[in-house]
Amino acid sequence: KLSLSGLIRWDLRKVFSPETKGLKSLLRQTRMTSNLRITQYRSQGNDFRAYLIDVGNPFADTSLINASYIQRHELSFFQNAPLGDVRFFFSENQTKLFLLTGDEFRGRNFYGSKGRLNLNSREKSNQSLEIEFRRGNRFTDVPSNEDRNFDILFTELTPSFYWQFNRKLRLSMAYQYTRRQSVDLNHKVLATANQHKLSLENKWNIKGRNTLNSRLELIQLNQVGETNATIGYELRQGLQPGRNAIWQLFLTWFVLKNVELNLIYDGRVSEDIPVLNSGKIQARAFF
Repeated sequence: KLSLSGLIRWDLRKVFSPETKGLKSLLRQTRMTSNLRITQYRSQGNDFRAYLIDVGNPFADTSLINASYIQRHELSFFQNAPLGDVRFFFSENQTKLFLLTGDEFRGRNFYGSKGRLNLNSREKSNQSLEIEFRRGNRFTDVPSNEDRNFDILFTELTPSFYWQFNRKLRLSMAYQYTRRQSVDLNHKVLATANQHKLSLENKWNIKGRNTLNSRLELIQLNQVGETNATIGYELRQGLQPGRNAIWQLFLTWFVLKNVELNLIYDGRVSEDIPVLNSGKIQARAFF
């Protein structure tokens, strides 16, 4: 296993004092970070080159078992400021598997922005409004099995509202519009899915470290165009055309100081499909 990672950060809070104004004040409240990680799993080699990573093309060596390449860049202004902040980001994630049945290449790339506005005038706001925008694509390339290939362009817009009542109760509500398009090699649109999702979520600290989390999602999904099973699943993210609902309850209870019990209940329903319920119990002990 060969790994290469790096981080570059721009932060001038210790260069300029909090009393600075104008351009220096803006630079002091600006953050930039860049992350890069390359990982390769190779079969054992006999020469020194087997222990080096080809940074220019991490997927060029066909003796690899698999390889991954991840980069993320972020630029933010007024981070954690009382009034709010804004940030811009770009992310790229690619993986290649060298299988006996043939190579398999997967990737997910997107860029976007996110802004936060505190609705209270005091420094510690208990109400905030956020809006996030993303645009990118997800793809899989399997030359030996074309039925598994897909390239999906997506656009997401998500305004959210958060309300921290007190230390025990936090509520949030969000609406998300998503547009996904399946395209061919010439970027011709083959199918389109439009999704509207309303999410309600709360976190309740019952007593001490015990918490109850609940989430409800109401989804309306419309699809235009025909797809095969693989592309349809990716295009709809496992949902069915029409109305869908997904909900979850997650209870964490400490029966002892070092023993944690988790009770998880999930449910979902779609048009013409009966309700699916599932439950799970987990116990963890800390030593």
